Amino acid sequence: NLSAENIGTTSADIYWGAYDNQTAWIMEYREANSTNWITIPVSTNEYHFDNLNPSSLYYVRIATYCDDDEQSLWSETSFRTNICEVSEQCTYLLVMNDSYGDGWNNATLTITQNDIPVGTYTIGNGYAAQASVTLCNNMSTSLVWSMGGYDSECSFFLYDPNGVEIYNSPYMSNIRPDRKSGSAGMPRPI
Repeated sequence: NLSAENIGTTSADIYWGAYDNQTAWIMEYREANSTNWITIPVSTNEYHFDNLNPSSLYYVRIATYCDDDEQSLWSETSFRTNICEVSEQCTYLLVMNDSYGDGWNNATLTITQNDIPVGTYTIGNGYAAQASVTLCNNMSTSLVWSMGGYDSECSFFLYDPNGVEIYNSPYMSNIRPDRKSGSAGMPRPI
């Protein structure tokens, strides 16, 4: 069991289970946009990464060396570094509606910060769905609508951490793909 924890903007901790007959490990990692694995021999079942790139996806894999110097199969995981420090983040509520009740028919709403996607949201089926959206304080934020079928049935509302509506999109009749921009100026987390 391989896991990434304590993920920051440029750092992360990797942990994995160890058994009595395991004497050493080999770890490899790479950024998602690279094909080259970086190899790190390790002698404990944890590793701390520093100097990673913010808002980047990383792949990590671990193999074990047992008493007879035989290497195990790779265990793999992935993690994404944060776009900003956790202390600079707040959680917003996205409420999505579909008046017909058949979902958004392949329409999506993508939220970006500094042109980096934070998440893409839709209703797969039904009248409504909600999502928690974690955004960074005072960072350029955009809402990007990608059209689907029957956009006139779709609407969404975004609420700040205090429950105050900060953006609403009435049913999307005659909408075109668009970018609505602003700054996520939320209060500091309590």
